[in-house]
Amino acid sequence: MKNFIPLACLLLSFAATAADSGRRYDADNNQIYTNGQVLFDTVFRFKGQQAPAVILMDIDQRLSDSKRWQAVLYCGMTRAMVRLELLVQEGSGLQQRLAL
Repeated sequence: MKNFIPLACLLLSFAATAADSGRRYDADNNQIYTNGQVLFDTVFRFKGQQAPAVILMDIDQRLSDSKRWQAVLYCGMTRAMVRLELLVQEGSGLQQRLAL
């Protein structure tokens, strides 16, 4: 994201669990970080926290009519303090529904 330092950016996965996201965690359930500069977590694990710039990805369109899906989407979207980017499949119903 232009004008943001890498550590201010967060890739936030809509994947339901840490295992789905491909991330690794230690015995105390703390994320194991690598030498990369961009943070990555799931919506569920990042709940209650914020980042200046958030890229929300892995949004599962198949669940888009459920109340839970809407609540999780809202939670993920509101983690961004300054800028939010949504990664959705081009031409999908979700893209049209969100008017992207």
